[in-house]
Amino acid sequence: MTRDLKVVLTFTFVCFILGLMVAVQYASTSLPEERETRGLNDLRLELKKERERSQALLEEIAKYNQLLQLYERSLAQDQDPLEVMEKERLRLREMIGLEEVQGKGFIIRIEQRKLEGKEAYEFDPVIYDEDLRLIVNELNAYGAEAIAINGQRIIATSAIRNVQDRILINTIPVSPPYEIKVIGDPSTLIPALKLAGLEEYFDMVSHHVTFEEKALLTVPAYSQSIEFQFLKPVKEDNR
Repeated sequence: MTRDLKVVLTFTFVCFILGLMVAVQYASTSLPEERETRGLNDLRLELKKERERSQALLEEIAKYNQLLQLYERSLAQDQDPLEVMEKERLRLREMIGLEEVQGKGFIIRIEQRKLEGKEAYEFDPVIYDEDLRLIVNELNAYGAEAIAINGQRIIATSAIRNVQDRILINTIPVSPPYEIKVIGDPSTLIPALKLAGLEEYFDMVSHHVTFEEKALLTVPAYSQSIEFQFLKPVKEDNR
């Protein structure tokens, strides 16, 4: 074997080793593949929530299809369509909170724990507006049909906010203890609230939460008038 051939073979071998080392180094330092970090229970809960939303939309579509069929049938049979419209008007009033409603549900009670000793001097167990909004948002996310806090019906335009040291709901001051009436499926809503850490959160601020299921629960109607800022009726002669 000539000297030049030995040099070429040696150089080729060294390049092969260096290339292998670079490949191993790149493989060991490359970014790991991103993986889903949420737990299986969280994913199942999200899937269940999306299925419930999808089912709610399908049910709403079915209601409107049924309403359309009622209108068409009343016209075909020379019946007064105003009766159908009146029933739909009442349904919509119930849906947006302008009518008292009854149904299966539960009551959430939030009461302050008795503070003793050092804890009574070092901790101020105050419930804020954001605490109540947290509960309302969770209930709405999981399909609650009607909600009232200390007798105040929660609708789409309801405001829950602190004014000085008081909480106002629909501009009405409410005071602890808080009683939240909910119409909806307790087997879905109560576990959802517990999974969201409701009990643990209020325990940290020296309150305890209890749930009482009711076969028949009454939620009051929204007691104030609804004002429209931008919505205006269309005049007949407008073109």
